Amino acid sequence: MGARVRISVWTAIWVCGGCVAGSRDAGNAPTVAAPAQRPELEYREIDVTIPAHGIELEGTLTVPEADGPRPAIVLIHGSGPLGRDENLPGQLGVKFGFDVPVFEQLAAGLARAGYVVIRYDKRTCTPAEGCDNHYPDVDELHFDDLVADAQSVIDWLRARPEVDAGALYVIGHSQGGTYVPELMLDNPDLRAGALLATPFRPIDELAAYQADYVQQLLRHRDTHPLVIGVRLRLLRTTAEGLQALRAGTSTKELIGDAPAVYWQEWLESGDALPALVDRLDRPLLAVSGELDTNVPPSETELWRARLAAVHPNPGHVAIVLPCITHALNCVRRSRSGREAPERHIAPELLAEILGFLAR
Repeated sequence: MGARVRISVWTAIWVCGGCVAGSRDAGNAPTVAAPAQRPELEYREIDVTIPAHGIELEGTLTVPEADGPRPAIVLIHGSGPLGRDENLPGQLGVKFGFDVPVFEQLAAGLARAGYVVIRYDKRTCTPAEGCDNHYPDVDELHFDDLVADAQSVIDWLRARPEVDAGALYVIGHSQGGTYVPELMLDNPDLRAGALLATPFRPIDELAAYQADYVQQLLRHRDTHPLVIGVRLRLLRTTAEGLQALRAGTSTKELIGDAPAVYWQEWLESGDALPALVDRLDRPLLAVSGELDTNVPPSETELWRARLAAVHPNPGHVAIVLPCITHALNCVRRSRSGREAPERHIAPELLAEILGFLAR
């Protein structure tokens, strides 16, 4: 398929934000120690196609150079037309000046630790959106199609000869994390799941927060009111459209830049999420960063409270890590006080994931 390309952001709602340093607050959640240091494994990458509803999903299978079969992980990306590497240029309110290839780096770190990993281009990431694949244009986007795609990938991975079908895991980032409880309930062989920077509240509430956050940020920067209005237009119209959809008063076919049916299915999924979590009998890890402006750390606190109430608790963990953004990289403060985002996902985050899986 050739070299990977950088993926453009579908909508400003889900990707860009301001950064300040912070400190870790794990609350009552136990901290999972990283596994003992082992030699890192070499790995190879294989371009693959995966049958799904109405499309052949294209992706990359990362396979450790080790005796198999091996435990395996499905990576599910956040919202927008993201490719398999999940290249993110920043978060709500700020751009880094470079892309962080979140899933490419996460797959490499997991493979070095011995896990087979599959990542794939979303059906919305067509060549017109910058993906190097053979996808057709999306005629009508359904949220449920994205969940069904993740299920297709799980089914495909389970049958691979490199994979130990008794040791399957799923990791979702942002929007993708909201699918994880449903997928775990539908697939009893999934041992555990991880939610990276995943919202707990329904999307209409999160969209309203994001619009308010950007407005406050621009006012703090003394931005001209006319400029604020222009920059907020998509965020506000989307948030207001979702409020109308929630109230049953919306007559629009499009809200923001997506079909109303897509948002309706997303709303219903978010409303059902707490009850799904209550039924889980296998562990979840909910982890995010203090500097995340797309999905603030208060969302992880909501996850913490809900997971702690599950009885009997199968070993759920909720953690907020310092300095980490929605792109899962860290913003370090130099001696001069200047803050600089790193070009790679935070090693602390990878250690938490590996420690959790190793349990």
